[in-house]
Order: sequence, then C-alpha cells, then structure tokens
Amino acid sequence: MPGDNNLYGPAFQPKTYGRGDDNLEGFIENWKHYKDRLVVFLGAGASMGARCEGGDSLPTAIGLRDDLWGEFMLTEEERASPPKLGLLSLEHSSALIESKVGRGPLVDYVARRFRVTQPLWPHAALPFFRPKAIYTTNYDELVELGWQRHLNLPRISTVFSPRQLSVGDGWTPLYKPHGTAQHAASAVGEGGIVLTQFDYFTMLEKKREMLQSFLESMRSNCVIFIGYSFQDMDISSMLHSMRNLGRELHWYAVFPRADANVRAMYDRQYGIRQISRTFADFISEAGTRLGLVPTGWEPTLPLAPSDA
Repeated sequence: MPGDNNLYGPAFQPKTYGRGDDNLEGFIENWKHYKDRLVVFLGAGASMGARCEGGDSLPTAIGLRDDLWGEFMLTEEERASPPKLGLLSLEHSSALIESKVGRGPLVDYVARRFRVTQPLWPHAALPFFRPKAIYTTNYDELVELGWQRHLNLPRISTVFSPRQLSVGDGWTPLYKPHGTAQHAASAVGEGGIVLTQFDYFTMLEKKREMLQSFLESMRSNCVIFIGYSFQDMDISSMLHSMRNLGRELHWYAVFPRADANVRAMYDRQYGIRQISRTFADFISEAGTRLGLVPTGWEPTLPLAPSDA
C-alpha cells in the first residue's frame, strides 16, 4: 500500500477491502495468464482527484461546458446568475464559442484547465503492471507523467492518428485520439484537442480507424476499462458488437459501484466483468497482492528524461 500520499487527497486514498469481489479475485488468480497481454483503457473517471497547474480540479464535461460558457459567452452581470444550459452539449457550445471568439482563446483556456504537473498515485503505479498498450480519451497527461517516474520500464509513445499506429519495439503505445493539453493548439489529429462538434467530424474517420485497429488487437488480450462511462457511442457500439467474437481472455471494467443489476448489464451487453473499486484501490490492492507495487512505494523517484 502507498504511504503518505498527497498526490490525490484524502477522498482518493486507497481503502482496505475484504476479498469480496469475485471478479477482482478472478483477475488476480489469473494474472499469470494476463500479465503479458494486458491492455488498459482510461476514461475521465481515472483522472478524478487530479488538479491542473493552477490548482483547480480537472473539470467534468458538463463542468467544462459551464466554465467555457461563463468565460466567453456571459457578461459580468450574467455570471452572477448564470442561465441553465440544459441539454446543450460541450461539443455544440464549444462550436458556438469558437465562432464568437476564435479557436485560439478557446483551446488555450481548455489547455490551462487540463495541464497537470504531477501524476496521481495510480498513474505513477500503473507502469508496474507493464501494459502492452493504453487508450484514453482524456486531455490530461497524467499517464505520461506517471511513466516519467520510472527509469527502468518501457517508455511511452503517444499516438494521435492512424499513421502513427506502428511504434517501435520497447515502447508502450499510448493512444490519444482526442489530443492532449500540451499540444492543444496543434491540428486535430496531430495532438490538437478534439472539442467542438466539427472537431469530432474531422476526427471521426481517423478515430474509427485507430479504434478499430486498437480493438482488433484487444481480442487476444485482457482489457481493463478504468473510469470509463461507456457513453461514447463510437466506442460502445464497437464493444457491443465484439461481445461474442471469440475473445481469448476476460475483459474487466473498474468503477466503484456494487450493484448486481449494473454488473449483470455489463456482463450481458458487453461481455465485461465489473470490479467494484476506484482506480487507486484497484491498482493498490491488485498491485500489492500480486507483488507488483513495492510495499510502501511512493512516486518520489526522479523524473526520467522527457521523450519530447
């Protein structure tokens, strides 16, 4: 278990669980079959507890929509009592803001909200599991910063578009089709953030090609979805269609909800076994019991040289 961990606050400290989750037990018992075939899929929930370099918590999609609207579309008087945006999506509201103020101020603001300077503990401990690949729709660079805490493990190679799908031996591919805060102003598909509905149109085919390649490679691997809501229709529809296509290993979803109906739905509709743990709890418990994360380990190692 990690020691005095100030990287993600008391609400996100690993907890001590009994061995009551049969899916977690199955994952641990079968680790010898999974350890060389592990693929990790990180959603927004995996970044909960992180703070940007300005000290604010990373926003949710709805929170970012509201913040952007208040920053660019409301007067000072209107901000005191902001209107309800209802069903207005982040993608549509961002397109309206871009039309009003231009691309530059919009992506600069979003980049500031997601630019981080240190990883959360589970991101820094994740490399001990040595995944074959990682896929995330998040803008932050918590994964990259976590990997920089290790000098003796395969380095990360960030992939933004299908033309980058092939990475060299000894590198762990990190698929980021929605871009990244550090390259927010770059072109969509080259690291620039996918934010407005028109960005999604631009990236749709590229994302599908990348996702198709990624998912095809996942059939023979153990895939763990962490903090992912399965609300992205592109991804969810592909996962649904793949549920009966002869997977060789089990797939898992990690999120802290112990609900038999939820668990049954994921198993029936996606063929995915749910583990009721937070990201930190899963990495801590599985990593400790498997002997992957050293007892008392904290991410206090010196930063590795940048891959940039």
